[in-house]
Amino acid sequence: MLALAVMRSKIIVCCALIFPVSTLFSADIGKLSYKVRNGGVIITNCLSSAAGEFSIPSTIEDKPVTVIGENAFRSCSKLTSVGIPDTVTRIEEKAFYGCVGLTSLTVPDSVTSIGKYAFYACVKMAGVQLGKGLKSIGDWSFNTCVNMMRVTIPDNVTSIGDRAFFGCIKLDNITLGKGLNTIGDSAFRDCARLKGNLIIPDNVIRIGDYAFYRCVSLTGLSISKNLATIGNQVFYRCSKLTSVVIPKSVTSIGNYAFYRCASLASVTFEGNAPSVGSALFLNVAKTASVYRNFSANGFDDKIGGLPVFVGRTRSENLVYIIDSNSATITITDCDTKVSGNLEIPSSIENKPVISIGENAFRDCVNLNNVKIPDGIKTIKSGAFYKCTNLSNVNIPETVTTIGMSAFQSSALTNIKIPDTVTNIESSVFRDCLRLTNIEVQDSHPVYAREAGMLLNKAKDVLLSYPSASGEITIPGTVKKIAYGAFAGSNVHKVRMSESVTTIEGNAFTQCKELREIFISKSVTAIGLGAFGGCQNLTVMTFYGDSPSQVEDVFKNEPESLLRDAPAKIHYNLKNNTWKDTWFGRPTMPVGL
Repeated sequence: MLALAVMRSKIIVCCALIFPVSTLFSADIGKLSYKVRNGGVIITNCLSSAAGEFSIPSTIEDKPVTVIGENAFRSCSKLTSVGIPDTVTRIEEKAFYGCVGLTSLTVPDSVTSIGKYAFYACVKMAGVQLGKGLKSIGDWSFNTCVNMMRVTIPDNVTSIGDRAFFGCIKLDNITLGKGLNTIGDSAFRDCARLKGNLIIPDNVIRIGDYAFYRCVSLTGLSISKNLATIGNQVFYRCSKLTSVVIPKSVTSIGNYAFYRCASLASVTFEGNAPSVGSALFLNVAKTASVYRNFSANGFDDKIGGLPVFVGRTRSENLVYIIDSNSATITITDCDTKVSGNLEIPSSIENKPVISIGENAFRDCVNLNNVKIPDGIKTIKSGAFYKCTNLSNVNIPETVTTIGMSAFQSSALTNIKIPDTVTNIESSVFRDCLRLTNIEVQDSHPVYAREAGMLLNKAKDVLLSYPSASGEITIPGTVKKIAYGAFAGSNVHKVRMSESVTTIEGNAFTQCKELREIFISKSVTAIGLGAFGGCQNLTVMTFYGDSPSQVEDVFKNEPESLLRDAPAKIHYNLKNNTWKDTWFGRPTMPVGL
């Protein structure tokens, strides 16, 4: 028996040597409770009566305070600020859970991790300064901090946990550190005020489900070039996003990832087609399109419900589509930042470029000169609309059609119309106030020119006179002034020959310098809005009867900044077809 007792004693001593007790003791100091482990102090509790500004000591019993333990300050609702010493390396789960009076916080550089729910529902905390040594932010750590406005994630942080900032409804600015690797599920969900351009650093390889769900104020997005996965509903209802570039590293995009991004009009894939979930682009902008690199694999005609077009990489200026039936190219878009001189290629991918699409170069305000190659057949509507510094462009002899408003509001001074062009739509040169020379050869089968005017071959239809200014007289051959012929010009006074019978709609619309016009007795028809926005037109003199075929000639254009014409109507006192008013304007008989 004695031998057995001695043996047991030895066993107990050996166990004590092999498994030393790490917690030496627990104690209280002031309002804090703590325990000592491995030579460091862990704060375990704070009395709920603690109020106002509170500082955690850096040492207790000559030992450094290294950990703020689980639930240590939970529901200390009277605290307004807590000073954390630079000896602390870890803030554990629910450490400050429900500290509803806490208004601000500085986490020192010594802290490497913040545990789950650490600052959950600190509803008055407007800002937090995170230390440079921080490496991980736990799940739900700042969830429902509804007054938090901005936060910077330090460069050493590699992971942001699930729902970490979920419901921070006033958070309007977030900077993500360069070392970030993973963004957890719902990490920034319902951060409705998060605005501007979100930059996701290049080390991020995963964005979890719902991560930026309903961040309705985001306007821009720059995605990590090493990202592999975009989870389900990640950017759901980010309704102000207008364009997105998906890096070539992305191999998987989840269900509804961009659902209800109502302003999203352009999505560019830099690599091969990733696997995608259902309803990827459901309820985005009606005109939204997807662009891919011509060498990319795995794409069908549509992805996520959107049409897929072949487009060049972002470093190049042009975007285009390939007609699979004819194996031809149409230029559809151009980077609006392009400047100076631009030469459109005659072929792309060994396929001929035959068309410049609608609005393809619209608002390229820094373009000065454009060279259009032989082989182009169609310049479509609005192709160079509002290229306000475009002073020189050639029309090759292969072009047959120029669409409506193709060069409207450009700075052209001279244009040559080749004999091949047989269809020029209305308003092509509208607001081209410097276009004093429209060159048309006498051999042209459809068109003619005269003193800056573009006319039909018979010269009985005046099609366009964009540079009209001062006082002019309509040529004696003209029977019809076409739609928009003088629109936006600087003409002051107009006299018409007896040959004119028709003034079409919008013929003189937005002629803000027009003050007086004399309308011959041969005119019987005037179209809708012919004098809309002519805010200085004070006198209209009619030599004949009140026109029989007439619409509201003063109807203004919907987006016009010009006022309606205040005109008085003069007519021959011997004519009895006129009434006291004409479209709301007073009439007056005069001797003619």
